[in-house]
Amino acid sequence: MEDKKDTVLEQWQTCVDMANSVSQRRDTMNNLFVTLNIAMVAALSIVWDVKSILISCAGIVICIVWLISINNYRLLNKAKFDVINDKDLRV
Repeated sequence: MEDKKDTVLEQWQTCVDMANSVSQRRDTMNNLFVTLNIAMVAALSIVWDVKSILISCAGIVICIVWLISINNYRLLNKAKFDVINDKDLRV
């Protein structure tokens, strides 16, 4: 019985570590997208002509990719925390 508890505890710790690593990756991606958006705003403030339309379109695409990325990380973390908090798996 003690062996099973140790195994379940190790699996739970692995799941928690994986969930934390996903959160860290999400934070890294958010920092990247914030940097890209700041660069877009800086480029728009410097160049204000026909090129600004292209820069704005690129910024919109980056924001859409960012939203999709955030949603994917949310779904991944939700699944991991569902496993961590599953009462049926507790010993």
